[in-house]
Amino acid sequence: MDTLPEELFDNILLYLKDLDPISLYKLKFTNKLFYKKINLIKNNYNKNYIIEKISFQNNINTLCYKGDLSIFKWLFKNNIVLTENNVVNLVSNNRIDILKECFKYNDILSKIFNNKYDILIFFNERLIKTESPLIIAGNNNHFDIVKLLLETNIFNNPFHKQIDILLESLIIKNHKTIITYIFVHHFEKIDNINYIIDNFIKNINNVDDIIYYLLLSKKIKINNSLILTCIDKGYNELCKYLYNNINNINNINNINNINIYEEHLFRIMKKENNELLDFFFKNILIV
Repeated sequence: MDTLPEELFDNILLYLKDLDPISLYKLKFTNKLFYKKINLIKNNYNKNYIIEKISFQNNINTLCYKGDLSIFKWLFKNNIVLTENNVVNLVSNNRIDILKECFKYNDILSKIFNNKYDILIFFNERLIKTESPLIIAGNNNHFDIVKLLLETNIFNNPFHKQIDILLESLIIKNHKTIITYIFVHHFEKIDNINYIIDNFIKNINNVDDIIYYLLLSKKIKINNSLILTCIDKGYNELCKYLYNNINNINNINNINNINIYEEHLFRIMKKENNELLDFFFKNILIV
């Protein structure tokens, strides 16, 4: 075939353009001229092609697992717009390389940031938990994809309204790294802060460093529930810090709600925490 004139190649290619996209793309490996000619093809398919060809959607899902980025660049250039199911498969397979390429095409971008994932507009928590790219990325501990979706500067980013649902899922999965990232960079987007923080501290171990950060950055305040939970978790140094800083609480009602002489002492004794008990008698009961 290498001996055939280029004009003949062009004629042959005209008849091959009706092939399905993947079959046509594979022909580029026939020889150098096919490689060049097929790479140059663009806008070869109608944008409804993938919707009308269910079997082709399944082929794309296979590519979402093991396909090279180059084939997706070629497909996108030829009007192949991924379905929502294809996007879910990209996220599940941690294909952030392809997702970033998707962001260059508005038709695909609208599938990723679909307003059906806006929990304030369509309050369907089951849909959010099972179909949202953000929640799927979080459940699979795909940190980079979570970061990409939350940090994409797009008007009314629907994923910003899913932070609470995401955190609940992350806490169950014990994905501490993503939780920390959200607390540092997206804390203001959390709606039910007290519930989330209490759930976080109670269900994930060794988070006293994160609690310190939240306190020092003034994202959370000292309260009775926080101290009691830290006693239960055995965060002795953190408990000492909390007790030493009770008087720094602005709201006098919050201070009065910290029932130091009863429930706290009972919790400490129940945990048989001699170190904290000693601190409590020397520094708190004398007040």
